[in-house]
Amino acid sequence: MKVLILVITVIFIKTEAWIGVIEFSGNYTSHCYAEQYNIGSMEENETRRIQGLCAEAVCQKDRSIKLTGCAPMMVKPPCYMVDGNISKPFPTCCYEIRCDKSS
Repeated sequence: MKVLILVITVIFIKTEAWIGVIEFSGNYTSHCYAEQYNIGSMEENETRRIQGLCAEAVCQKDRSIKLTGCAPMMVKPPCYMVDGNISKPFPTCCYEIRCDKSS
């Protein structure tokens, strides 16, 4: 039972994320466009990684852009956070939470 609770907790922790929306301004001919994060123009349903962040942008049907990134978290010892690998795709690039085994 303890293992099941640990697995469920780890899955929950790995799926937390921050979410933001860039509304469509109506001044561009592409389906979606944003200067923020150097996103540029996107087609409907296109997903694009945000440069320099472990996050992604998705062009929505309503022409807004949904942003999703790794959520900030706090951990207590014996657990700690390990930096993610920014070269991996989102969300695998997010930091990891590791816990040392108790003696």
